[in-house]
Order: sequence, then structure tokens, then C-alpha cells
Amino acid sequence: MKIRQGFVSNSSSSSFAILCQPIEFDKIKSLKNIHVVGDYLEEGEDYFSLTKEIFDYMKKHKDDETLKLDFGFYKVFAETFDGENEIKKSSLPSKFFIKTMIVEQSSTDSLDSFIENYVKSCTEVKNEN
Repeated sequence: MKIRQGFVSNSSSSSFAILCQPIEFDKIKSLKNIHVVGDYLEEGEDYFSLTKEIFDYMKKHKDDETLKLDFGFYKVFAETFDGENEIKKSSLPSKFFIKTMIVEQSSTDSLDSFIENYVKSCTEVKNEN
């Protein structure tokens, strides 16, 4: 029988660390291992893989007033979730940094949830102006 010692929570967020290199949106050539850190949601940051559908939507609408584009884009080499994964040095490039965060369990997982979280309604845009 395994006994977990330490902090146990019913929270909808988790500790997370990524070993990564930041990348600018306009310099993304391949979506492989590209992840996004978005807004702080209910209990943590929105952290998700950049899918082709979301990337294409961002490219098409990046100059629209309705799309919030204040994201961090990262090429991820390794990630650890609540300290559970062991990371091998051989899988890392010579230059990288470690980003730690509290991640929302219900982070963006589809184009629909991306639009729901990040696309302002026309009414919100009019109210800002």
C-alpha cells in the first residue's frame, strides 16, 4: 500500500514547472512542443499546447481588437507536474530556463474553450473605446 505524505488538496490547480525557451509568436515555424501560458483563470494560469486550430485562429485574428494576445509562448523540453516527473539532462538544450506556475486544471483544451476565454464580445470592445 502506498501512503502519500505531504500536502493533499481538492483544489482545481496544480504546481507545474517547465524547462523551456521563450519564443515569439511570429517566429513559430513548427507547433511541436509549443505551449502557451495565458491568463490567470479561477485558481491558476491557463497552460495549454498550441494546436493547429488555435494557432491558425490566432494568426488570422492577431490584429483584431476582439482577441486578447497577451500570451507567453514557449518551446518546452520537459515538464513536471507536482514534482512527479524525472527529467533527464540529455533531453535538454544547453540554454533553457525553468518557469514555475500554478496551473488551472480546466485550462484551454480546444478552439471553443480558447474563444470562450480570450475573445472579447463586440460589446466589450465598444465599452473599452
